[in-house]
Order: sequence, then structure tokens, then C-alpha cells
Amino acid sequence: MMNADETAGGEDAPPGFSGWLARFPSGSGRLWERMNSSLVAWLLVVAFSLAIVSVQAAHRYGRVTSDSPQYLSAAIAYQKDGRLEFEPWREYGYPTAILGLSRLVPWETATDLAKWVTALQIAVYLALFAGFIVVAARFGGPWWAALTALAFAIDPFNAAWIAHVMSEAPSELLALGGMLALVIGWRAARPLLVVAAMFVLGLIPLFRSADLAFPIAAVVGWGVYVMLSPTLGRTFRAAGMMALLVGPTYLFCAAQQYRTGFFGLSARGADHVAARFVTLADPERVIASGVDRDLVERIFRPVYMWWNPTAWQRGVAAAGAPDHYFPLTRDKKLTDAGAPTLEGLVREYLEHKQRAVTPYTVAAFSAGLAPLALKADPNPILASIVLITWDYMSLPLMWNYWGEAHAQIYLWPLLWIGMLAFIWRHRRASNAALGVTTAAVAVLPLYWVSISMGSSYNPRFATHPYLAVTMALMTACLMIVGSTKKVSRQS
Repeated sequence: MMNADETAGGEDAPPGFSGWLARFPSGSGRLWERMNSSLVAWLLVVAFSLAIVSVQAAHRYGRVTSDSPQYLSAAIAYQKDGRLEFEPWREYGYPTAILGLSRLVPWETATDLAKWVTALQIAVYLALFAGFIVVAARFGGPWWAALTALAFAIDPFNAAWIAHVMSEAPSELLALGGMLALVIGWRAARPLLVVAAMFVLGLIPLFRSADLAFPIAAVVGWGVYVMLSPTLGRTFRAAGMMALLVGPTYLFCAAQQYRTGFFGLSARGADHVAARFVTLADPERVIASGVDRDLVERIFRPVYMWWNPTAWQRGVAAAGAPDHYFPLTRDKKLTDAGAPTLEGLVREYLEHKQRAVTPYTVAAFSAGLAPLALKADPNPILASIVLITWDYMSLPLMWNYWGEAHAQIYLWPLLWIGMLAFIWRHRRASNAALGVTTAAVAVLPLYWVSISMGSSYNPRFATHPYLAVTMALMTACLMIVGSTKKVSRQS
């Protein structure tokens, strides 16, 4: 009687090399299949890598936007006059990094400096991409490397923004760098790398305040990690990591409070949030809540009259401007028509009260207006936040009628669902992986809420954290791959 191996090598075997191989024991056939599978995976990695490099090669580096001079200003002022001065309307992390780079590289004009900045950003981005590929291949195998390369390849929008002097670039790089350090530190049992990862994630808001979502989500993840298996040692470790995540932001804001009297990351952020709230609060309700009438008449009512979404119905503004997602007192066609800005009204009010007027006193006073508006008339404010958050949340799942996002955006949900399914399938393998998964899931709603509270509406902001979220889920998957393999070996 022929055994199974002999039957596999019978007359029905396919011709050629594969047929010859099939005549040998089945283990060799499986090896050949695995070799073929690995070859396909590495070919995909090469193809996706070429796509990523082509994005960087398709445009010139050193690109700037209307915001870029504010990031370059500290380095330029120090180069010309030897004075250290930061733009109060921007977070200090990015200008500080550019200032440090400007002391190391040769440059004469702002254009030269912008080229150096973006060249460094591109180099770091490509290095992080290569690092993720190596780590995925080392800890997961070639198909995990191919999946990682795919995630980078379908992100041409942010890959292009890496070559701009813009806060999205360092924020994305810090998020990716923190997660790469995390997965290496956890898998290689190097706690110092895990510590470094938390510190890097904690630095992100200093470069871009809207990305407070990243360290806050990581704090949520550590909380889940402790709750899944509470022990005294694990609680102390998690508390230390949480301190690293929130420490940089808190220390900077405390120093800002001591230096200027304003507790915050930038004057711009306070102005935007306050404008959102003051715009939507009915002045009559604000007066009824006990707020000083003079304050309401000088600030709340003019802002409400021009910038509230119903202003056009009252004949104050042109139809359709503003709307529920852009009440930030920044639309040029309205300011040209005589509409006041919140910043200007606050300055006039402080001057009227004979108080000191600086960007920071204006920001501090503006920040105090937001809770007054929320307390007096919460319904339209909360409804606006919910509406905008829903718009962001639905963007990757609906047809993008703005035309600003690439078609690849619709692949993100498929990637996330696939990796979440894998994590759910092996959910008992690693509490740490479940913590990272929770953080990844929490990032997007936290980010969307932060944007809806204090930023002008623009679809490009919706896709900014997608690659970082994908890499967080990938990190959780690689943690689980290691744990499941270890359990299998022990079994």
C-alpha cells in the first residue's frame, strides 16, 4: 500500500521543477511554497518602497507654506541680530528644532534653511520607514513587512508634506519614531527604549498642540494595561510612563505661566478655541448667566453678530459664510467687510480696562472666555463639536466630495479592521498589545474633537494621523506575534 508521501509523487504530479519537487516528501513541498510566498512578499516590499521613494522624488524639497516663516523666524532673528525670540502664535518645539539645526548647517537665506530642514525631515522619514520594515520582517516575517510597506505607500499626502516646513511633519515623525522605539524595546526586553518611546510621544504637543491626542491616548492605553492585570509593580511602571507622556507639556505650560502669565502651548490655540465658543453662544444667555454686561456688549455680541452660523439669515454676512465648522473670526471676505476678530476685540477691551496688552495677555483673557460661553449656552457649542467630529469620522468611510484626499484613503479602514481582527483573535496573548490597541483606537476621536474645538475645517487634517494609527496597530500585532510564537514553543 502506498503512503501519503508516495501518492503525492505519483502520475498526477505537475510537470517541471515543481512536479519534480512534489515527488519528494511533503515537507520539502511546503518549504518551496513558503519560499515562493516569501519571494512574493519581498517583491511587494520592493514595489511599495519604490512608490514611497517616487513620492519624495516627484517634488522639490524645501517647500514652504504661509505658516513656514513663523517656524523659521527664531533661527533667522538669531542669525541676524543674535536675539532669541519665538513667535507667540506657534508652539515652540518646531522653531527650537529648526534653530538648533541652523547652528549646525551652512545657510544664508530662509530658502537655504528651509531646504536643510526638509532634507532632514525626508531623511528621518525614510530611515523610520526602513526601520519599520526591518523590525516587521525580524519579528513578524516578510508578509508583515509587506503590510508595513503598504501602509506607507498609501499615504502619499503626508509623505509629500514631509518636504514642507510645516508642523505636521515633525509631529508625524515623532509619532512614528516613538512607536518604533516601543516595539523594539518591548520585543527586545529593553525597558530604556520603552521609556524613550513614551518621552518622544510626550514631546509631540510641543510641536503641534492639536496632537495632544497622541500622549493622551497613550495614557489611556497604559490605564487599560494596568486594569487588565492589576499589580503594584505594574501600576508603578504605568504611572511612571504616564508622567513621561504628560510631563513635557505640563512643564512647558508651567514655564509659560511663570514667564508670561499664560498657561498654554501657544497663544493661537487659546484664541481659536475661544473664538469657536464665543461665536456660538447667544449673548442674551451669557448676560443671563451673570457675566458682566460690558464684557458681553464689547466682545460676545459683536462676534456673535458677524460670525455665528445664522448671521447671514439676519443680513449681516453673505449667505453661506460662516457655517457650523468655521466660526473662527478668520474669513478674509468678512474681515474686509468690517467684521471684527476676537483677538482685536479682546485687545480693545484690555486697553479699555487699562490692562497690559501682549499676545499672551490677550490669549490668557481669551482662554477665560471659553468656559463662560460653554456654561451660558452649551447646546450649540456641543452640537458644533459633534457635527465636525462626525464629519471627520465619516471621511474615510464615505465618498470624499472635497477632492483633497487621495483614493487610497479608503484602504485605511480595511487595514485597521484586518489588524483589529488579528488582535482580537489572539487577545489573550499580550496585555501590552491590548493597551497599544486601545491607544490606537482612541487617537482618532481625540484628535477629531481637538480639531473641531479649535481649528478651521480642512479635510487634510482628517488624514494626518492615519499612518501613525496604523503603525500603532502594527506595533500591537508584532507584540502579539512574539507572544503567540513563544506560547507555541512552550506548548
